[in-house]
Amino acid sequence: MLEMGRPLAFGLLLVIACGISAVLVTILRPLLVRYVMAKPNQRSSHRVATPQGGGIAVIVGVVVAAACGFILVPDIAQSARTLGVLIAAVIGLAIVGVSDDIRPLAAVPRLILQGLSVAVVIAILPDGLRVLPF
Repeated sequence: MLEMGRPLAFGLLLVIACGISAVLVTILRPLLVRYVMAKPNQRSSHRVATPQGGGIAVIVGVVVAAACGFILVPDIAQSARTLGVLIAAVIGLAIVGVSDDIRPLAAVPRLILQGLSVAVVIAILPDGLRVLPF
């Protein structure tokens, strides 16, 4: 295992996540433009067709960076269960997003699934990071 200071390690993990995301967005963009265009509607914030699915790159970057965290920050392995739950919640959000991009989901089921993922993340936060104790 690689020993380095926590701030340096977390900075490196941020760079890894951003780098992977940027590379994947660059690689995936032509495919997304060709196959997955969002056409503007009443709820849209854009006026022209826009590629969707770029969140895939962000999720992959975050998951790979989290995996690298086990190498760069050895004591993070103590909270492997928490990290696993966090990654599962992120992947769950990604699945909801991709599903909605492919075939639009009704607002209520989408909100419930997103709310569940967020509730899981809030539940695993350390006490020092919670705004409210419960």
